[in-house]
Parts: sequence; structure tokens; C-alpha cells
Amino acid sequence: MKLKKPEVFTINRSKWVHGGERIKDILGTSELLNDCGNMCCLGFYAKACGVPEDKLSGIATPEQVRAGTTRVPYMTTNFENKYRVNSDLASGLMSINDHEEGSDNENISLKDKEKLVRDKFKEIDVRVRFTGKYPEGVEDAFTEA
Repeated sequence: MKLKKPEVFTINRSKWVHGGERIKDILGTSELLNDCGNMCCLGFYAKACGVPEDKLSGIATPEQVRAGTTRVPYMTTNFENKYRVNSDLASGLMSINDHEEGSDNENISLKDKEKLVRDKFKEIDVRVRFTGKYPEGVEDAFTEA
């Protein structure tokens, strides 16, 4: 299977798992594709690269994706030429996406979070579009923080 970096991909706000524990009850756990059918930003990206959904389901990080021998473009690197690990870019995106309590991104607004995700993907010349509306309760979870 040949995976290819997209020039642009879309994140649907109604299916975007972000914010960790803050919205877990609304959208489920933060995974590339969780059992509720929702995805983190890296899940949307991996799918746009051509990774089939069955290879994303229940996976927490790009290093765990097993789509043959192919890696998700720009999201993993080899450590000591032996192990596949998350790239610095992927780690940065996970920090932005999940912003758990105590992190630098803990109290950012949804608008700022979207901007940070866009800016991070610009580092590899990928544009991100956000569409749709947040599910009920998500915006409240971020204004109460």
C-alpha cells in the first residue's frame, strides 16, 4: 500500500476528538479512530494519506499504525534503525490535540486550537480545513476551563 501526503485535508468538528478528559464523555477517547467513530487530528490526516479505517481503529498514535510496511508520511521515524517511533511533528500535534491538564495548551480556546493544528501541518506544506459544528457540550467544556 502506498501512502501519500495530501496537499489539503478536512477535519470535521463533529467527529474531532480533542481535549482529552475534558470531552471524553461527549466524543470518546482520543484515538486515530475510536469506537464511537470519531478521530483525532492525526486520524483525519492518516485517513487522507490513504490509511484504511480498519488500520486506524483503536490506535492511539501513528507509530502503532500497521498499514503494511508503509509509514504515515511525516508522522513516524525510525529509532536506531530498529523501531518506529512518533516524529517530533506527530508528538507536537498530539500535545495540541489532547492538551491535558498541566500542558502548555491546557487553556487554549477552540479557535486557537484549530490555528495551532493548521500551523503545525503547514510545517510539512499541508493545509487543514475545518468543517461542521462542534457537538453539543464541546464548546461549553472549553469555556468552563
